[in-house]
Amino acid sequence: MKGKSLLLLVLSLLLVLGLGGGIGGLWAKGPEAPGEAPLLALVGSAINYQGRLTDKNTGNPLSGTYDMVFQLWDAATGGTQVGSDISVPPVEVTNGLFNVRIPVTQSWFNGRPLWLRVKVGADDWMTDRQEILPVPYALSLRPGAYIVDEDVVHTTFSVSNGSPAAFG
Repeated sequence: MKGKSLLLLVLSLLLVLGLGGGIGGLWAKGPEAPGEAPLLALVGSAINYQGRLTDKNTGNPLSGTYDMVFQLWDAATGGTQVGSDISVPPVEVTNGLFNVRIPVTQSWFNGRPLWLRVKVGADDWMTDRQEILPVPYALSLRPGAYIVDEDVVHTTFSVSNGSPAAFG
């Protein structure tokens, strides 16, 4: 995309902790049939990012496959980069809309405020970093939380901090 400036409008930025594939270190326990051993799986370490990519000069939505690189920062401007640049596989953009999973490291998310910075192709880094906010359920989660499905009939669950062994 040499010579073109791109404008990225955030449609949705989701930190997906526990309930949607989010920041690792959480154990999810699903329903089990009578007589079966409990199924435990480590939740992945990624955040989901959705956006709209347009040509800055015309405002027209773009389509195609684009290389994108992401950075996390500890401030909206200035500050210090958290971790290193995060490259992802080429991102498919259709009528300006895209969705990408950004692999992250759990230790970067320790309760401090973070902002996401985006670069598309050979263009400069986009200005106006995007603040990363937790989804509502994630506000109750801490590293080491154990999610237990207690009532399969009513699809309810409880969230507690502690090790899986503490829940028998």
